[in-house]
Amino acid sequence: MESSGHFGFSATVTYVMVWLANYFGISISWRDGAVLILGSAFLASLPDIDIRLRRIGFRHRGFTHTIWFALLLGALTYLSLSYLSREGIELPITPILAALTVMVAIITHIAADALNHQRVRPLTPLSDVGIALHLFRSSNRAANSGFFLIGLSLVVIYFYGLGRADIVVEAALAGVAAVAGLAAVTDRVGGH
Repeated sequence: MESSGHFGFSATVTYVMVWLANYFGISISWRDGAVLILGSAFLASLPDIDIRLRRIGFRHRGFTHTIWFALLLGALTYLSLSYLSREGIELPITPILAALTVMVAIITHIAADALNHQRVRPLTPLSDVGIALHLFRSSNRAANSGFFLIGLSLVVIYFYGLGRADIVVEAALAGVAAVAGLAAVTDRVGGH
């Protein structure tokens, strides 16, 4: 998927996660929810750094598309920000929130890539099992534009407090299903 699609997919999944957490009694403040939603959306293309690192031996959808990369980057984020905090530097967010945001961004990226034709292997080297749902090409315009528009809409809805959250979540999930279906159809008939 392209960066616009990853932005939207991540914003959508994270919006739903924040709503579910609050629904089930795990209180996430508005500010922390905003950091999670917007932060994960803007960092969602981070795993594709492997494309730029091919010349030094990185393989696309290799290590940067694994759970281990999410955990490693999350841990490094947490440790770095904790160190800065202990040194007396005032941080705009807590180290744990920053680490969680990074991990969510990477995991939603992997999930979005699993919708495409090329396999992702999120547990390599522990398991070489690949996941590819073969719904649409990663370059599919309907998928990338659709997910971007849904995610951007949810960011605006969240920031301006528009609509009842439960209805917004239902509409977002229906939108994701509709975009995935439309993208699958457009791939089958030759457009992308």
